[in-house]
Amino acid sequence: MVHGSEGVTKGYYHATDGEWIEVPKRGFKEQCCGCGLVHKVDFRIVDGKVQFRATQDARATAAARRPFKFAKDND
Repeated sequence: MVHGSEGVTKGYYHATDGEWIEVPKRGFKEQCCGCGLVHKVDFRIVDGKVQFRATQDARATAAARRPFKFAKDND
């Protein structure tokens, strides 16, 4: 388990590629380590099958991106 590694905001778990992790049924948030985009993900089981839905969390994304230094686009 790696917390606060480079490119990942403090407080988010850094999973390795292909790693299975146990998550809460509701309110799980994931952050892209490349761009800092955060999604809120909810899970449920319907007829024995796992379903999930993801929505962008604009507030958490803004907070996560503050320490990032993005290059300006050349227009």
